[in-house]
Amino acid sequence: MIDIIIPIYNTDKNILLRCLNSIYMQTEINKINVILVNDGGNTDYDDIIAFFNKHYRNIILIGYKDNKGPAYARQYGIDNSFSPYFMFIDSDDTLATPISVKVLLDTMLEDGKPKSAIASTFYEIAAESYNSNHTYLLEYKEDFTWLFGKLYNRDFINKYQIKFLTDYKSNEDAGFNSCIKLCCDQNYPIIRIDDITYYWHNNTNSITRKDNSAYSFGNGQDDCFYGYCKNMEYAILFALERGIDFRKIESFAYHCLCNIYLQYIENQARAPHLISPKLSMAQEFYNNVFHYFNYNFNLEYAITEYNIIMKSSYDKNKLWNIIPQISFFDFLNQIK
Repeated sequence: MIDIIIPIYNTDKNILLRCLNSIYMQTEINKINVILVNDGGNTDYDDIIAFFNKHYRNIILIGYKDNKGPAYARQYGIDNSFSPYFMFIDSDDTLATPISVKVLLDTMLEDGKPKSAIASTFYEIAAESYNSNHTYLLEYKEDFTWLFGKLYNRDFINKYQIKFLTDYKSNEDAGFNSCIKLCCDQNYPIIRIDDITYYWHNNTNSITRKDNSAYSFGNGQDDCFYGYCKNMEYAILFALERGIDFRKIESFAYHCLCNIYLQYIENQARAPHLISPKLSMAQEFYNNVFHYFNYNFNLEYAITEYNIIMKSSYDKNKLWNIIPQISFFDFLNQIK
């Protein structure tokens, strides 16, 4: 009934076992298929697969030769699985409790009415700073940016033909979930629950944290800033092509613009030597998206989304020790 899709790229076997053990302790294990997607890695996992298949016969390994990144791997997992519902786990993360899947599935099936997705609460086991080994728990409640702790309805995904943008190796989760947010409605709502179902573990070798978090502050096409711009552009054009409510899309576009500003000031503070290309990246997003709104700037939407984004950022300590060097409106003037 549920496919759990796990992209792997040379994941340490002990770390993968930690992830899989959190799945195989689930009370609903007989309703689960585990899909490991080898994203071009060269590590042999046959012994692990044989161990779990000896007892459960519900784990398979699929994949391809070249490393293509998490977006491609996740889409490959969707395209090669068939259960009515699916979810994702990163190979270095775990489900939080033995009833994590049960809670998500029960909510999906509750009252017999269709839903697009279920979004639970998850915890990040976060580092105190970018170079720190000291960690603390950071709660993500009512989140629909990350893939963590979500259960998706395949019928809804197929109805709108929602797919990952596979051209870039970052922020693919935000792009995928944004398409769902824009397409969902009262007939296929997103249901948010308080239950904690997922732990996002601190792994210094992960894509988002290795090399001093170069993913977050780099200036290449595979880095966070450009990946966010392109995935949000993709989601907005995706919704426009499907005739989604125009005001909903416009409000979301301002949300994205404020988020791009937030990432810009964070990058400017933490990696100023890499900031120069980011204005042109932001300008590309603005030009590719806002011409659909005739470049008419809606101050009300901008202020509303700005306040939401900044409050959330301070709550999550994203702007720790940062004094913005450019105001939001000066930033806009530079990218227009």
